[in-house]
Amino acid sequence: MIRDHMPKLDYKKERKDLYNPPAKPVIVEVPELQYLMIDGQGYPGTS
Repeated sequence: MIRDHMPKLDYKKERKDLYNPPAKPVIVEVPELQYLMIDGQGYPGTS
């Protein structure tokens, strides 16, 4: 299984500057991030 070989990523811990901003308003620069999108058809709960 692929999941056995991939490290778990906790973005809230890795990117505290993005996910836990201070209480006062600040300007946050969001870096370019990679993402994966899966497009499909049908209902997610059925095969």
